Amino acid sequence: MSPTGLIYTWQSTPSPKLTITPSASGLLISWIVPSMPFVLQENADLNTPDWTAVPMTPILNLTNLHHEVTVPLSGTNRFFRLQRL
Repeated sequence: MSPTGLIYTWQSTPSPKLTITPSASGLLISWIVPSMPFVLQENADLNTPDWTAVPMTPILNLTNLHHEVTVPLSGTNRFFRLQRL
């Protein structure tokens, strides 16, 4: 007997939200663990494409299933984003 219908699937790229919280040693940046790998990037100017990877390795917080990175405070503007690998 041959199949009478088709099955379609659709996958979308998750969009985890960054949370930034002041901490004693800088800024705690966290995001929920997605099903796809992401890298945290920073840029000093949103008008340039010069995004670079944040040099710190995220730590997995098993209590809330968030990746967390603490970045030191600096005297300059910094913008952060997640880039899918």
